[in-house]
Amino acid sequence: MRVFIIKNINLILVAGILCFYQRYAGERQCEVIANEEKTRAVSELSGRRDGEFEGSGTGFGGDIKVKLVIENNKIQSAQIVSAQGETAEYLASAKKILEEVVQKQTEDVDTVSGATLSSNGILEAVRQAMEKCDEK
Repeated sequence: MRVFIIKNINLILVAGILCFYQRYAGERQCEVIANEEKTRAVSELSGRRDGEFEGSGTGFGGDIKVKLVIENNKIQSAQIVSAQGETAEYLASAKKILEEVVQKQTEDVDTVSGATLSSNGILEAVRQAMEKCDEK
């Protein structure tokens, strides 16, 4: 009986150590991925011209025009200039994507569930505007 208890205690200790290691390794991996994304976003913006750049994309109800303001190689702001054919609810949900574009400094962000077509139109417009600020 004593051997059984010792084996169980050892098993619990090993399981605890493995759980701790897995959690620590997972947190470390998240940090590495976040740093890689930040580095990639900064390198994507390096060398871009300052100014205001517009792009357009096709959303759920038609064309969506977006304006980006670039200063010191950073996206300072992103806003929808026009989206006449878009449904108000879809556009309201999808335009939240612009905050993420500014925060992450890249157009490589996820679409908004439930407003995918409008999100894709906004991202298409952002990509087009980014290409314009790359032109020399």
